[in-house]
Amino acid sequence: MPPGAAELCEAAAVVESLGPDAPEAARLRAEVLGQALSQLEAKALIADPQRLVFGTPLTERPVRFGLEKSLRQLARNEPDRARQVELVDRANRVRPRTLV
Repeated sequence: MPPGAAELCEAAAVVESLGPDAPEAARLRAEVLGQALSQLEAKALIADPQRLVFGTPLTERPVRFGLEKSLRQLARNEPDRARQVELVDRANRVRPRTLV
């Protein structure tokens, strides 16, 4: 069974407790936000702006921005050029549509 809102918030709290400089923190942050986005898109999770995941309201648009940011951070720290491109491409795909 996919994680619910409470489990996603709990996972985010555990990742945050690792600290921003923890080697796996950025990857785990992207995984939690990616799971949240998947659940929101599939309507398996009801959007709840009162619940926060990494300080981001648990709604599709903010989760997309958070995931994009996490993927770009991973790309910046990735030594393998092909993997960098893959992460940036993924960040571009999850980025919400904007008018500007």
